[in-house]
Amino acid sequence: MDHYKALEADPTESESALRRRYLSLARKYHPDQLVSESDAAKEEAGERMRAVNEAWAVLGDKARRLRYDQTLFESNIETAKEEWRPFDDSYVPEYEEPVMPGRARPPKWMTVAPPLFIVSGAVITVIGGILGGAVFAFGLILILLGAISFVLAPVAVMVMSARSERP
Repeated sequence: MDHYKALEADPTESESALRRRYLSLARKYHPDQLVSESDAAKEEAGERMRAVNEAWAVLGDKARRLRYDQTLFESNIETAKEEWRPFDDSYVPEYEEPVMPGRARPPKWMTVAPPLFIVSGAVITVIGGILGGAVFAFGLILILLGAISFVLAPVAVMVMSARSERP
């Protein structure tokens, strides 16, 4: 039997609040208050009064209430341990590609092109320095393209990401 339910109380209520509840229920269910009621109603009220008295005997005493609250706490922990499951295994999906809005992946060429332009431009510039003329200028153009692509690649990925978020 839950003594708090018997007193129609909450476990966080103060001792004075519990006392008021007990007195209210005792007035309501005491046999002397039910003189004009039927025998069945008197019997039901008597059972209810015994439960109220038993609850008050435990909850009205500070030490007994503390022990009772401790046993309630321990039983709640045991119940929680029995019902706890580490994860919900009721749903096992087929293989699904995770959907991550705003996380568009750039094409492979976009990640390879900037360093490729810069490295090949540096090599060609060195060769052009030896040979001279148009080869040197072509090397400088490749280095410039590499620098521009380093700047434009993140912008392109942001645009792709924004497009993937649209419905």
